[in-house]
Formats: sequence, structure tokens, C-alpha cells
Amino acid sequence: MERSRNLIMLTLASCGTLMMLLSFLPWVTFSSIDSGWLEFVTIPGTSISIAGTETSRLRDTETIGRNTIQEVDEWCSCRVSFGDGYLVAALGFAVAAASTLAFFSGRSGAAGSMATVASGIALLVAGYNAMADWRAFAWTEERQTEVVDGAVTPLLWALVGVSAVATVLGAALWSMARLEDDGEAANDEYEDGDYEMPERLNAWA
Repeated sequence: MERSRNLIMLTLASCGTLMMLLSFLPWVTFSSIDSGWLEFVTIPGTSISIAGTETSRLRDTETIGRNTIQEVDEWCSCRVSFGDGYLVAALGFAVAAASTLAFFSGRSGAAGSMATVASGIALLVAGYNAMADWRAFAWTEERQTEVVDGAVTPLLWALVGVSAVATVLGAALWSMARLEDDGEAANDEYEDGDYEMPERLNAWA
């Protein structure tokens, strides 16, 4: 039991570290699309990759107008200064810190519950971004405005998978701690003489 618990905590710490790393890597790659409904023509070949810390699902062609477009190469309406990746990175840090502290202190129950909640929230945020239909305005190197369509990168899907694994491992760690606490409580009652023999065994006494 002790070896399994230590393995889970070490794996949780690794998952938290990966969550932080993946938050700073590209989540979405935007490419030119045929926007016949606009008065300007797109140029094929435009490609803009944006990291999780620089993008927000709350910014797209429906929430930002053309009058806010900045004439800066590779500017994209989905690029923000504080993206969703910062939240996921903070949650990953919480998972890694909780499991590391638990490994040295032995308080696996608290670490398991914290890791479950943090990684569960990260899973929701990453999953929401991964399942989203990305579309944005962009200012390209050709000095024009374009509508670009976003495709989720494998790195974001990897983040979803790592967050899911961390959620399951956190729940498992918490369950193991609860079982150990219940077993210790039962042993204490037995040693104190407060242990009550089950009725089925009392019938044979």
C-alpha cells in the first residue's frame, strides 16, 4: 500500500509539471479560410500558432469587431495578455505542490482531495478550449486583415489527457487515505475495548 501510494504521488507530481509545461505551448493554430462573405480577399498560407497563456476562448469573431484590429504582424483577435493557460498552469502547480508535500509529510488525504479538485478544474478549462470552434480576425504579414480558422493542436489534447489522469489519480489517492484512516479508527476502537462483535458472531459466543 505504501509503495502504491508513493508511486501515485510521484506520478501526480509529474502530471502537474506536465500541465504547467503544456500551458505555455501552442494550443491553437490559425490558418486562412475562404471568407467570401467579407469584402476582402484572403491569402492562402497564413498560419499563426498561439500558446495557451496567450489565448482565450472568450475572444473570437463574435466578440470583437474589425475596428479593434491592430496592424501588427501576426496579430490575432484571440491573442490576449492573460490567457486560459495561466489558470491551467496555476492548477498544475497546485497538483505538483500538493503531491510533493504529501510525499514528504505523509498527508496523502489532503493532497489527494486538492489534486482532484485542481486537476478537475484544469480538465474542464482545457476540454472547453479543445472542443471549441475557433475562428478569429488576424493581421498578416501581407498587410491585410484576414479571417482565420483555428485548429486545436495535439498539445492541447495531451493536456486534456494529462489532466484527466491527474483527476483519477487524485481521487485514488484520497480513497486510499480514507481507507487507511477507517482501518486505523477500527483498530483503535478494538484496542480500547469499544469494539462490538457483529451480531452474527455473537450468536456463536
